[in-house]
Amino acid sequence: MPRKSPGARLHWRTGTATRSGVWQIRDTGDIRLSTGTNSRPEAERQLQAYLDRKHRPSGPTRATEITVGQILEIYAGEHAPNVADPARIAYAIDALAPFWGDLWVSDLKGETCRRYAKSRRNARTGNPVSAGTVRRELGTLQAALNYCAGEGYLLEAPKVVLPDSPPPKERWLTRQEAAWLLRGARALNRDGRHLADFILCGLYTGSRKDTILRLHIDTPSTRGGWIDTRNGILYRKPSEKTETKKRQRPARLPKRYLAHVRR
Repeated sequence: MPRKSPGARLHWRTGTATRSGVWQIRDTGDIRLSTGTNSRPEAERQLQAYLDRKHRPSGPTRATEITVGQILEIYAGEHAPNVADPARIAYAIDALAPFWGDLWVSDLKGETCRRYAKSRRNARTGNPVSAGTVRRELGTLQAALNYCAGEGYLLEAPKVVLPDSPPPKERWLTRQEAAWLLRGARALNRDGRHLADFILCGLYTGSRKDTILRLHIDTPSTRGGWIDTRNGILYRKPSEKTETKKRQRPARLPKRYLAHVRR
């Protein structure tokens, strides 16, 4: 009678005089995968990831037969690498996974969404996160469900209940407050001029932080936008960046700020 297979497991591969020992993942069918590490916790993490991939459904699955964690894993592995900002999806999944990872998709309803919103805390301060942050994270969860339903992993994507949108921002800097902000930046002993330039660009163009930090002057770039001082136009989008919903359309610069950039 053939011996029963022990299934996927970790195996310590002893090192040699020239090579240190490492943990291996072994499975039926003579599968041997090196984890590349001698750390047991890291090897266990890789084993869990291997098991998740092994047991991931390949065809249309009912909501009672697939976990939210598997949905997020599929979305992160197949869709996230092809978007303009995969880091944004990664941040959302890191926040979603501890609460949703072991729940079945069938557990997703209004009550669990509200419970998630109440449980979300800032990892550093322990304070509740804003409703806008929770909306973005749950929006990523909805996108992952829709993706898996569209790709044939899930029979039907349930609806994620989002918290109410936060009220629009109605408080803006006055001219006096902007002047105080610039004066404080210029008073710094180190990097004050660079901080003042950053603030001026934000005040005059309304550009986002990453856009400002990647700007070049009179030098088109594939990694960042650039300012054409001859024609007075700000090109926010890098030439090779895929256009997103934000679009980052070119904008004509105000005369006072253009004169500052030229100087």
